[in-house]
Amino acid sequence: MSSTISDMLTTIRNATSLGKPFVDLRTAKFTSDVLGALKRSGFLWDYAPLEGSEPSKIRVTLKYAANGACVLRSIVSVSKPGNRVYCKVDKIPHVLQGLGCSLISTSRGVLNDKEAREQRLGGEVICNIY
Repeated sequence: MSSTISDMLTTIRNATSLGKPFVDLRTAKFTSDVLGALKRSGFLWDYAPLEGSEPSKIRVTLKYAANGACVLRSIVSVSKPGNRVYCKVDKIPHVLQGLGCSLISTSRGVLNDKEAREQRLGGEVICNIY
């Protein structure tokens, strides 16, 4: 059994290690929500549906610094299909003492850890990023 989120994170991790400017992914509602949270957190430039291709493809533009280094250094899945990890708002993990972020699936959508703390929401920890 495979997780679409884990596949997406692995594809993004591989593309950044190769220095690719963008990556094309299969999309779903939850995948788009995760990409939106990554964009709000400052780890991606943008994402948009591919023109002239099947409707289930999306192009993700990766973010690089001026010196060519990728902004996204590490992206690690926390919840897996066989082992879901949930946390309350006061137990949301701090990634690299606040330099990174966690993505949390809440009742109000996918939020990064700062947004979840501000809205006082807990949920499933999807991944840690820095």
